[in-house]
Amino acid sequence: MITKITKLKNFGIFHDYSWTAGFPEFKKYNLIYGWNRSGKTTIARVFASCEKKCIYDKDKFKQYPENGEFEIKTDDGVIVNNTNVTTNILSIKVFNQDFIDEHISFNPAESCAPIFYQSKEDYESEKRLTQLKLDKITFGKTYEEAKKTKLAKEETKNTFLTGLGREIANILFDKNYNKKKVESNINTIGIDNYSGKILSDEDKKKYEAISKSTAGVVQNPLADYQFSFPFEGVIVNSFQMLFDEVNKLLSKNVISETLDRLKDDHSLNNWVKQGYDLHKAKNEKGKCLFCQKPLDNDFLNSLSRHFSKDYEDLQNTISYLRNDIIKIKKNEFALKNDDLYPDLKVNYETKAKELNECIGKINAWIDGVLKKLEEKHNNPLSVVINSKTPEDFLTSYNQIIEELNKIITDHNEKVINHDKEVTKARDKLELNSIAAALSEQDYKKMVNDYIEAARNEDVALKALNNNDSEILDLEKQTSNIGNAINEINKHLKEFFGREEIKLALDADKKGYTIERNGHPAINLSECEKTAIAFSYFVVKIGEGSFDKSKGVVFIDDPISSFDSNFIYHCFSMISTHFKEVGQLFISTHNFQLFNLTKDWFINKNNTTKRDNEKARAESKVGKPIPCEYFMVENFTESDIRKAKIVELDRTLRNYKSEYHFLFAKLKEFSDKPNTEYEDFYTIGNMARRLFDIFADFKIPTTGDQKSKMDVLLNNINVPDEKISKIDAGKAYKLVNEFSHNSDPTSTIEHKDKSESKEAIKVLLNIIKESDPKHYEILLKILHSKS
Repeated sequence: MITKITKLKNFGIFHDYSWTAGFPEFKKYNLIYGWNRSGKTTIARVFASCEKKCIYDKDKFKQYPENGEFEIKTDDGVIVNNTNVTTNILSIKVFNQDFIDEHISFNPAESCAPIFYQSKEDYESEKRLTQLKLDKITFGKTYEEAKKTKLAKEETKNTFLTGLGREIANILFDKNYNKKKVESNINTIGIDNYSGKILSDEDKKKYEAISKSTAGVVQNPLADYQFSFPFEGVIVNSFQMLFDEVNKLLSKNVISETLDRLKDDHSLNNWVKQGYDLHKAKNEKGKCLFCQKPLDNDFLNSLSRHFSKDYEDLQNTISYLRNDIIKIKKNEFALKNDDLYPDLKVNYETKAKELNECIGKINAWIDGVLKKLEEKHNNPLSVVINSKTPEDFLTSYNQIIEELNKIITDHNEKVINHDKEVTKARDKLELNSIAAALSEQDYKKMVNDYIEAARNEDVALKALNNNDSEILDLEKQTSNIGNAINEINKHLKEFFGREEIKLALDADKKGYTIERNGHPAINLSECEKTAIAFSYFVVKIGEGSFDKSKGVVFIDDPISSFDSNFIYHCFSMISTHFKEVGQLFISTHNFQLFNLTKDWFINKNNTTKRDNEKARAESKVGKPIPCEYFMVENFTESDIRKAKIVELDRTLRNYKSEYHFLFAKLKEFSDKPNTEYEDFYTIGNMARRLFDIFADFKIPTTGDQKSKMDVLLNNINVPDEKISKIDAGKAYKLVNEFSHNSDPTSTIEHKDKSESKEAIKVLLNIIKESDPKHYEILLKILHSKS
């Protein structure tokens, strides 16, 4: 049994409603009163959503408010809301305008859908249907449990994936990385194939650095080591050729008349050579430039013969060669290259050290050669022992250069393919994180548990659907649309007192048409349409698998334009056919139907109270009170009309007459010191209705409101004026403006609260002055009920 509507949000006029704490819960029989357009049908659509197992759908349920949210609670703790309504197992039938539009066509050219009506003769099928309906409850509970288990297992799995996705997103600086990508990766690679994906600490740091890096700059390759210069008619372009040419110079002899004292003393020889060259340059032949003493006549000539042309040529040749050799020396190579990608730097530094070692050997050999040449230059007449044979320096140097260039090439490729390298590094880090997480938690068990739970849910749902299908098939096999039409026609005859309007099988004998006196019915009145629709609903309750004794029935405003006889008959059908229903809801705006239903419910409650008194006297447990009364109340908040479900107003409980109720509400309104804005919503409608009733029995003639008010005022103001024309105009304005506007919200346009309140006081004063005794009795009744 449904106990409460705990939530209605964005649901028509119910903007943000919740069940008030301490508010009476729904009972077995429930009466809901409300003005037209107050929100009764909106409540019915909550129940219809449970019946249809559907929320907004432009084809199936377009009347459901888009984005509407609801939640209802049952006495066994089940909560049904807009998110799980598709799988609810509540058994509900709803009668409202939506039902009429869906099931009945009043177009004589169209057939109505068939009614599935179980044949009473098929006893075996009846027993089977009964068992299937019992099984449906069991299957439904099994399915709900399986669904809960699957959701729990899914939540465990998703929590793992979500946490891991967030961790990887932080590592990769990728805010779009999420659990779906984690799950996709695991499904692609395979949950058992991650054992080799865990990185060492060193590799992890390396890939982290790459993943955070920006694209580098392309570097130029290093040049090979090569030289070439002309010497003595040859091109020297290798160390071996250089070695050979040096040897030739070191072993070369010069032709001169040597001076023994100079030949044997290199330092003296060099000093004298410098002096000789200076005297030649200054063309001084007579005296010594150092001591200014005269020179011997043959002294310079003897020196000239000692320092011959061969001597000087050899020295010049050595100087030229030394200058060329100095040029081929190599500077030390820089060990670090900070612009390289991190993973290439270590190898680059290793090769740079090797290159510097090679350069050291080259320069050391060259320095040795230069030293020998200097020695020969200083004493061309001496015999100089040659330096050692050179290694293959060019090959060694260029091999290292080639290896360094390979590193530079790798770097340049990384620059060109930087995005790919970053992606590769991040893939490595992603796999490492997943592999590490899989090694720490048993995700495989999570997946298997979820798969098993999902499989169990599918099995349970399939069993439930198969059961429903079998019920539907069996109902179709045992259906008897003819019997259903006969039942409806009986009700129509009772409604109209004759067999003028009937239902008849269509040409295919699968549906039915509506006929008047044997011909397609046209121009049906609203009364006739409502009678047909409600009769249809009463019979349709017996179709399919609906168990009326356990199901919920919601009847929304079954009265349209019925006269009193039709209203009584409609009530009789309700009290007869739904007296043993599992739970009944009746909503109405019609005061006559409201009073009939209220009296029926009051009798039920009183009977139960009497039975409970007997039970208590016999020390037995009593039964719960079966009936409850509610109303839909409208109010305005932030200039928005809203609705809420409240307890039935005291005056509606206490008075059987609508007139008493209206008088009580208007008197309460006029006596309030501070009128709430929400009071203005229905006050004009009430004022108009109260005046109409009073004026009709005081002046039982034809005429409009204005004429009847004028008659009343003339009687009141003779001989003395008791109610001024200005005051009477205020009252008439209130009732007349509303009576010409079908929208009850129009009363909200009365901006001046004091004017509306004064108008009500004037209206009550008109009643008082017109019939003081009548007014006094109304007050006594009002005070006796307070």
